[in-house]
Amino acid sequence: MADNISHLASAKALTRVNNLFTQRDLPQWKTYRWRADDGKSIEAVLLYPPGKLNASYLRMLTLIHGGPADADGNHFGADWYNWASLAAANGWLVFEPNYRGSSGYGDDFMTEISAHIVSRPGKDIPGRNSLAEPAIYQQEAALFQFDKVRTPVHDVIGSDDIRVSASQGYLLERALDTLGIPHTLLVSPERVTD
Repeated sequence: MADNISHLASAKALTRVNNLFTQRDLPQWKTYRWRADDGKSIEAVLLYPPGKLNASYLRMLTLIHGGPADADGNHFGADWYNWASLAAANGWLVFEPNYRGSSGYGDDFMTEISAHIVSRPGKDIPGRNSLAEPAIYQQEAALFQFDKVRTPVHDVIGSDDIRVSASQGYLLERALDTLGIPHTLLVSPERVTD
């Protein structure tokens, strides 16, 4: 709480929610920018292990957010979807690119991938420039890997999901059925990805 916005230095905390985090050495982050193949400026978040901000020669993993209308930034996530903080706390430098399609960079940036939902983000992420090539896409796409599934699958889809079409869940179910893999399919009458 502050008496005036010009006196933020004298602001006082009113609550102590999650006070435990003030006692921990948490991962630190900074932004990283580069130019994509067509010259567009792309941004990412680099999340460093605790006490290693700007350290060199760290093992790195690239964590690509879903969506694509989503973005990574300065926030703490501790759930099944956002585990970058956990990876950083275990010694990893986490590279979280906000490729085209990401939110927070304007409508043009977000909708620029409409016709190229796989290849454009692939070109924006360093080291992933080979996704415009169909043979490589087929090698990596889940659609072409169903024959490797060996364990039972429980698939949950939303019939009105705006991000992932329900048809993808039906496609998975048919593939598993054809392969004789035990599976169940639960269709929710609404979205399930939010």
